Amino acid sequence: MTIQDQTEQYTIAGEEILVGNCVVFIRSVQSINYKTSILSEEERRRSERFHRIEDKERYLATRYLIREILSSLTNIDPVSIEFGKTQKGKPFLKTNKEIHFSISHSNSRIAIAVSKGYECGCDIEEIDPKKVNNDLIRTHFHPNEISLIENEKRETSFYHCWTRKEALFKAIGTGLPDDLAAIDSTSEEKTFGLSKYHLHTYHLTGEYIFSLVTEGSTAKNITIYQS
Repeated sequence: MTIQDQTEQYTIAGEEILVGNCVVFIRSVQSINYKTSILSEEERRRSERFHRIEDKERYLATRYLIREILSSLTNIDPVSIEFGKTQKGKPFLKTNKEIHFSISHSNSRIAIAVSKGYECGCDIEEIDPKKVNNDLIRTHFHPNEISLIENEKRETSFYHCWTRKEALFKAIGTGLPDDLAAIDSTSEEKTFGLSKYHLHTYHLTGEYIFSLVTEGSTAKNITIYQS
């Protein structure tokens, strides 16, 4: 199987549907006119800890965006939305535990996936050839992934596999395992415990790779919005 076989062609879909589907919002930081008034006191305090202005702007834009998205999908005032974390650090929505979400960002892009009734995980990465090296590949990639990287476009294949690993373990909620090389992300379906997970990957404009993993016995319909 090639990268072309696994990487889906990106298109903007029509009306937003949440029930039985996963909705993904991909935004540039610059496109978000955030307001700190809807953020929690903790979020505002945390934003002051960033030394680089671009990191602070991205953090504030991300927190604003997740509140606005969840508010629009749950009819809860964005100021009233409360977040929690599992023992493994996976964030969840305290005010509606049917809704699941995953957040990722890379450079100027923010990605947020939201699902209802099943877990999801996402990861977005800007393709950066300088970060692709043989030591990293040998240490953290499965033999099937290494074969894919060696036989396809190197940088694209690297991020294809890496984002799938990140998204998978965000969906599972455990964080990345120590032995990443044991995980083969080249399959479109993985089973962990009693749950099955489906892997989807998109090559976006601006040289970004985005992967999404959804829990369930069948693949989900996915709606993506990008600006």
